[in-house]
Amino acid sequence: MAQQSPNYKQLFLEERRRREEAERAQEEARRAQEEAERAQEEERRRRERAEEKTRKTTLPEFLDACHTHLYSGLTVQTDRTLSTHGDPANANNKMRPERIVAWEDFPAQQEAI
Repeated sequence: MAQQSPNYKQLFLEERRRREEAERAQEEARRAQEEAERAQEEERRRRERAEEKTRKTTLPEFLDACHTHLYSGLTVQTDRTLSTHGDPANANNKMRPERIVAWEDFPAQQEAI
């Protein structure tokens, strides 16, 4: 009985194909890990931005925001044709309180809230 000699060329080609597949799988795993790390880093940055937006405001920041968004937007109307005419004290048919009463216990009620 003659023993079959192995086909070295075929064995070599199969081994090379297996090695290339393993390298491709390793490269895909590396890319997937890098993508996961990028996504995790982006999520961390997004969370930090959200925390920065919702953190408590300091007094100087609040005052600056009031100045920027309230005061800076106000302008004086210099065109008299666009302003109110007449005495505002005699405004007929306008809702207004008949009398104003002091609210003595307001601070206590406000503190209770």
